[in-house]
Amino acid sequence: MRHRFVALIVVAALATACGDDTPSVSAAASQQLTDQVAAVRAAATNGDAAGAGAFLDAIRASVEELQASGELNDAAARDILAAAAQVEAQLEQVPTTTTTTTTTTTTTTPPPPPPPDDDDKKDDDKGNGNGGQPGDDD
Repeated sequence: MRHRFVALIVVAALATACGDDTPSVSAAASQQLTDQVAAVRAAATNGDAAGAGAFLDAIRASVEELQASGELNDAAARDILAAAAQVEAQLEQVPTTTTTTTTTTTTTTPPPPPPPDDDDKKDDDKGNGNGGQPGDDD
């Protein structure tokens, strides 16, 4: 709900400052600023205060360029910059979200090797291991 409120402030403040009905703004400048206001609005609506702030910085840079090129008069530039400052103050009140990522590492131990095969033992129980003949107990 709070994000929508900020988005409405963005629309009201910036849209009035750079509306098409203002003769102090060229048509090209008005379109450029309107597109930038839409980007601020979208970011504010999505709760992206940092993104909206970055778009406000772009608006400020555009205002300076448009004013220098004569596409925006001083009064309109002043109004737009004042509106941008109001929006920025509202954006500072928008709570930011933090994402935490947890990584878990699992280590598995391989199973023990299988016991030796009984077929490997030849001649089991056939002697005492001395190499002698049966019955040689010396």
